[in-house]
Amino acid sequence: MDVPDEIIFRIIASLSVFKVCDTHGWKIIQPELLTDSELIKNAKTVYVQIAYSNAHTMGKSRFNAPHLLSITTIYQNLTAGKRR
Repeated sequence: MDVPDEIIFRIIASLSVFKVCDTHGWKIIQPELLTDSELIKNAKTVYVQIAYSNAHTMGKSRFNAPHLLSITTIYQNLTAGKRR
C-alpha cells in the first residue's frame, strides 16, 4: 500500500505526547486505550476531508497539523487522570 509520507509524519508526530526518557533513552509509551487504527482512521479523515486527498496540501495547511496531536493529548490527559 502506498501511503503519503505526510500521513505517516503526522501520526508519528502526534505520538510525541507519550514520550518518556529513562536510563535506556527515549521511548513512546502509548496508552492501551489509543489504538493504531484510531490514529490511522483520524489521519485518513484529515487527509481526505481537510487536505482534499492531497499530501502536498496536508503538509502545508496549518489547519490539519494539530488534529492528531489534539487527539493524542486528550488520551494522554485521560490516562494520566488530569482534569481541566
